[in-house]
Amino acid sequence: MNLKYYLGLLFWIPVMVQSQNAPVTVSHERSAKGEVTFYADNTSYSPFTVALTFTRLSGTSSFQEGETYKSTAKHGRTRLIVLRPVSENEGIGFAYRFNTAKGDFRTKTDTNFVYPQKNTLKSCRL
Repeated sequence: MNLKYYLGLLFWIPVMVQSQNAPVTVSHERSAKGEVTFYADNTSYSPFTVALTFTRLSGTSSFQEGETYKSTAKHGRTRLIVLRPVSENEGIGFAYRFNTAKGDFRTKTDTNFVYPQKNTLKSCRL
């Protein structure tokens, strides 16, 4: 009985982890002028840092291939960047990947805050 329980548990844990939806997705839209606008859609009420890296990029001088662009995605839809074509007749080709991390990367740590330590008279300052 215990062996079946543990085997079942080992099977379902990866399935449950995989089935969780990511709170932030990145999408893009092309305009009539040939511009490509990237958006982050955040379903969480916490801000997320979005790091967008172009693995292939052509037809624009806005960013360089391999360059990483960071932005903060608040709840809802956030415009990240706009790629503009070099010329009106030329399209923009790209491939990208993105990573997310919970929190705003621009927030600085408050070093004046004193953290009390349990069962001691001393305080700890960062």
